[in-house]
Amino acid sequence: MKKVFTCFIATFFVANLLFSQDVLTKKTGDDIQAKVIEVTTTEVKYKKFDNLNGPLFSILKSELLLVRYENGSKDVFNDIKKGEEKIVSVKEFYQEGQSDANKFYKGYKGAGSTVLATAYCYLRLLG
Repeated sequence: MKKVFTCFIATFFVANLLFSQDVLTKKTGDDIQAKVIEVTTTEVKYKKFDNLNGPLFSILKSELLLVRYENGSKDVFNDIKKGEEKIVSVKEFYQEGQSDANKFYKGYKGAGSTVLATAYCYLRLLG
């Protein structure tokens, strides 16, 4: 009886090792059975577990919730955002433009006159 139990446990662990894979869980709740090849700063590259000789796929970290590796460890990506939006007021936008103009356009006086003349003509055409 002890031998049967030992054989059963050994078979269970060997089967687990043979069928272990990485699992990518998307923020939508979908799971992808895969073998992770590489994790970069912005994406995870993987091969589908049912076709390890097939093509290499990649998915953005911002689309993933977590990756569970075959050894039991996991990486959580829930704090990755697609792109942080910065709301800029008109005043800040104007000040940044003034700062850039002072920094990069020293000594180029003709541009201001040209812009002023073009704006004047444009306003005359509209109104």
